[in-house]
Amino acid sequence: MTSNGDNSVVVNTTSGRVRGQTIQVLDTSVDQFLNIPFAEPPVGALRFAKPVPIQKPFDGIMDGTKMGNACPQRASAYSQNTYVEDEDCLVLNIWTPNVGNNSSSKQSSLKPVMFWIYGGGLATGSISKFNGGPLATHDIVFVAANYRLGPLGFLYGDREDAPGNQGFYDQLLALKWVRDNIHAFGGDRDEITIFGGSAGSWSISAHILSPLSKGLFKRAIMQSGAHLYNKDRDVITKSEALAQAKGLAKQLKCSESEDWLEFLRKVDAKQLVKYANPTNFPLVGTEYLPLPTQQALRDKLYYSGIDLMAGCISNEGSVLSRGILPAKDDLTLDDFKTSVNIVNQIFKDIDVEKVVNYYVKNGDTSSSLALRRGFYDFFGDIIMKLPTFLFAKQFATNGRNSGKNVYFYELTFQSKSFAEMYKCNDEISGIGHGMEIPFVFGVPFIPGQQMPFTDTERQFSRDIMKMWTNFAKYGTPDPNWPQLLSDENVPKVKNLNPNPMGRLHAQSEVTYPGIGHFTTNDYKDPTLRPKVVLPQSPQQMNTRFLLYSRQNPSMAQVLTQGNSRSIGNSNFVSTRITKFIVHGFTDNQLFVKWMNQMKDQFLNAGDYNVFVVDWSGGNGWPYEQSTSGLDLNDVHIVGHSLGAHIGGYAGQTLNGQLGRITGLDPSGPDFDGLPSSAKLDPTDVKLLICKC
Repeated sequence: MTSNGDNSVVVNTTSGRVRGQTIQVLDTSVDQFLNIPFAEPPVGALRFAKPVPIQKPFDGIMDGTKMGNACPQRASAYSQNTYVEDEDCLVLNIWTPNVGNNSSSKQSSLKPVMFWIYGGGLATGSISKFNGGPLATHDIVFVAANYRLGPLGFLYGDREDAPGNQGFYDQLLALKWVRDNIHAFGGDRDEITIFGGSAGSWSISAHILSPLSKGLFKRAIMQSGAHLYNKDRDVITKSEALAQAKGLAKQLKCSESEDWLEFLRKVDAKQLVKYANPTNFPLVGTEYLPLPTQQALRDKLYYSGIDLMAGCISNEGSVLSRGILPAKDDLTLDDFKTSVNIVNQIFKDIDVEKVVNYYVKNGDTSSSLALRRGFYDFFGDIIMKLPTFLFAKQFATNGRNSGKNVYFYELTFQSKSFAEMYKCNDEISGIGHGMEIPFVFGVPFIPGQQMPFTDTERQFSRDIMKMWTNFAKYGTPDPNWPQLLSDENVPKVKNLNPNPMGRLHAQSEVTYPGIGHFTTNDYKDPTLRPKVVLPQSPQQMNTRFLLYSRQNPSMAQVLTQGNSRSIGNSNFVSTRITKFIVHGFTDNQLFVKWMNQMKDQFLNAGDYNVFVVDWSGGNGWPYEQSTSGLDLNDVHIVGHSLGAHIGGYAGQTLNGQLGRITGLDPSGPDFDGLPSSAKLDPTDVKLLICKC
């Protein structure tokens, strides 16, 4: 970016007059305003309190050409903080295409506004890391605001002057400032989209849930993160948060005769932010978040009148698990279990053995690679992918007839440049948490970058910026992007990858020995199955057969395909009746309660072999690949959704000699209208029972 000669721009705000400058971004003039205060400095008696709006506008003209302070924070585990930290940090930055282009005779129309909330676990981060210039060239006004972090932002004192969730109140006040002032920068106060990554996405979900934020934005984008974890309790209760706050005072040598909160108000901020306990978690049962997320979603007590776009990264856990999983080549099962137990200290009630059985593929607990990959998957699921997806899915389910749009994506593009930047260029890390953000912010086009970006990476960044800004303008990122829930209640997820087939190879046919030969033209009428792609290989799907019997009713025996010894050494008895339970699209054995409940009912009813079939390695996005190859016609199989059709495929393979198939609400999309050979059908089995 370069500055022009006479490039000053002055705007009047409720905080006072501020001077910005016109800069050149991607051959476009953009006006940049930095370090605009939106609150009084949160110091002294205001430390731990709600932010206070500016009481008296600045006398004179503020310099909006230089970055302001970052809020005090602990050292980041992922990058070195190069900005100046100070408690006087509640400022915002604005990039707009509109101010300098206005004239008294003809004023440009107001532009949609995109309000960014940065991540960092609610403990680190700053707006100075985010250049909104490239996004502003897409005819939107970009705003980013600092908020307090760690104990300064989330310490709970059970008092009006220390209510907890101060960081969220900071974000809220910044949004109100934008509502009152953004027109002066050419922005439309009625067209505000809030978006954020990681803890910023978590914050977005909090604003959707909070009654205090209602009406301040029209759309929201959640990039990996949502406040949706334990079903029975939140991550931290008010009593636990208060005990932690008092424990902090005691740790810093507060005497019993002193007021612990007043003591903490006098402690150096640098000492406070070093405190390691999870004081930076959102607190429910408070003014800002009155209800637990599950209750708010169930009772529809949240801000539902918005369009929502949400998504995640294909391998969220690889970056996030640093500092939890030991960084050594000879990882052991004990290391894996210890790391799961560390996670359990926060998320509670995790069954370590079930995690091992599910995430360590093929039961190979002696493989360091399998253990590391398994932990990446586990941690990414529990902390990012499942909360984000389930939040968006419930939001979409509740608002099916509201006329509001809900979209979901998974970013699968492995950028070599960003993998190198994030040190995720080993064989299993893949594209990790936060790697979509440089694409969203047009980092490949910002001068001074050390990474040599490829043409593909630059074009992908253009595409991402266009989709994000299209959503802010129109409520839809792309005309061809399907909404999360169709009429058939089947999730549809956009695979974000410059290769239109994403991670799939653009083959037209494939043969898997012992299974069959598949082509993309299995059916004469191509309209019967649009967008058909080839099924994944057995190695990619890694289907697991989990055997339960009365000898092992709780702990599964994992049987390996093609290994006769695994079944010979198990509790399988060929003279028993055998039951198979198959889950559906996007489900998995670990998180679907009905599968375990049904398994228990079978074992209570008889001395059966009960197989729980875990095919979650191949039942995810895109849906069309999960369904492809189900040329269905195939002991009692119980299958739900897509699993019902897989039961039919098993029945056809056995020439209709299977005893019974129970199909629980068989999937409709990609199956309606297909011939009987391609879906669950009475010819597949001697007795077919369907329940919808």
